[in-house]
Amino acid sequence: MGKIKPSNSFKVKLALEMIKGAETVAQICSRYGVHPSQAHKWKAQAVEGLEVIFADKPNSILKEKNELIEELYRQIGQLNFELDWLKKKLPDSLSERLKLIDRGHSTIPIVRQCQLLGLNRSNVYYRHAPISDYDLFLMNKIDEVYTELPFYGSPKITRELKNQGLIVNHKKIERLMAEIGLYAIVPPRNTSKPHPQQPVFPYLLKNQKTEKSENHLSKLSLGRGHHLCPGQRYLVLFDSDSGLVFPKGQKSLT
Repeated sequence: MGKIKPSNSFKVKLALEMIKGAETVAQICSRYGVHPSQAHKWKAQAVEGLEVIFADKPNSILKEKNELIEELYRQIGQLNFELDWLKKKLPDSLSERLKLIDRGHSTIPIVRQCQLLGLNRSNVYYRHAPISDYDLFLMNKIDEVYTELPFYGSPKITRELKNQGLIVNHKKIERLMAEIGLYAIVPPRNTSKPHPQQPVFPYLLKNQKTEKSENHLSKLSLGRGHHLCPGQRYLVLFDSDSGLVFPKGQKSLT
């Protein structure tokens, strides 16, 4: 069963009792069966309504109040639109966005700044772990080997360090080399790059239908009753109308 909504006359009577103050709030609420917070709310509404009633121009007060509410809604909509536009203009780089965080701002906390900038708080609070002494030692060893043998990559440098008695694997060496910026000096990939002046010949067999001949050889239809069949040593031309086979380049007996 739902709650019974109190009538306006009930609210007026309770509000008047609250304004008179003849009894305590607890006594009034106990007699009317209303929570004290609700009673105080109705009293405030009644006092505000009385001010409007006894004003010189009550309609103008209501009009000004409505205009103020409309202006506030307009400003909220304008701010939301400008905020969306500003988010689109933010830099894509994470480091550039982190520079916009103001840790000493007294009004906007870091949580809200991260929301406005589209960042996670972990990005703001994270601190990079310093490089360990052992990693610095390995970097120096890698640099020594690379200086002597610059064409060595991570696998060969790993093998060289193992020969020196160090316990390492190629994944760690590869990561440390990337941090230093060392890469093996080898010829770059240059596969199938044609010369700019080299002509490109069309593929003449494109969109041609192939069939199987009686001797299970692939047969290419050329039209006009002619078919191209691969022989053991050379291509032959087969005329389906006359049943004759001609060597490549010959289309008749003469």
